[in-house]
Amino acid sequence: MRLILRNAKTTTEGKTYTAQFWTPGLVSYCDSGAGVALLRKETMDAMLPSFVGKPVTIEHVEGSPEEIENAGKAVGKVTKAYWNPDTGWYNCDFTVENDEAKTKVESGWSVSCAFDVSEQTGPGGEYNAIPYQEEITSGTFTHLALVENPRYEDSKIFKNSKRMFLNSKGVTMNKKFKVWEKDSGELLGEFDEAQMKKKGFKPDHHKIEEVKQNAEEDRYGVVKD
Repeated sequence: MRLILRNAKTTTEGKTYTAQFWTPGLVSYCDSGAGVALLRKETMDAMLPSFVGKPVTIEHVEGSPEEIENAGKAVGKVTKAYWNPDTGWYNCDFTVENDEAKTKVESGWSVSCAFDVSEQTGPGGEYNAIPYQEEITSGTFTHLALVENPRYEDSKIFKNSKRMFLNSKGVTMNKKFKVWEKDSGELLGEFDEAQMKKKGFKPDHHKIEEVKQNAEEDRYGVVKD
């Protein structure tokens, strides 16, 4: 269910953020009755330019970008969208010019992108031995929503001015882990969550232990140099 909100107060001082919001592969739309869909990187690359200039909203709202703007539901705008090869995610830069929206971001909300899918979709199949019902082959973005519970669980909003990020799980961020080889006991090093995902460490073959952060780091999610 999409929530349509009344207009909120707009301020003249905007803030800029960067969000990690989209990644290739399977995504579940079972909550909306659409099953599991496949999104390949080449399709996402083709869709990405349509994201620039689209409105930012609080929660998902109905309507085209023009209707969202005309109804006063936009609280900001997407200014840039790009692929990050280091994390395997798509990032976007966006501005927020609304007090309520800024509060949502600062309190730990994340993001969710919305796009219209063409009527013609590809057939279902299997991806990494997981079945899916259809393949999304094209689409056009309509807006970026600030949400409390994003569809992509690892979606994050980064504050550009500091090495800090927030997400929908709370403000205790930037977790680090120590990893050892299980058989040899060799310490492989310390890794953050993105590095852990990229390297594919598994409990079957590795001993993994979260590095405890100090109180200030826990509160603000700041990784100190």
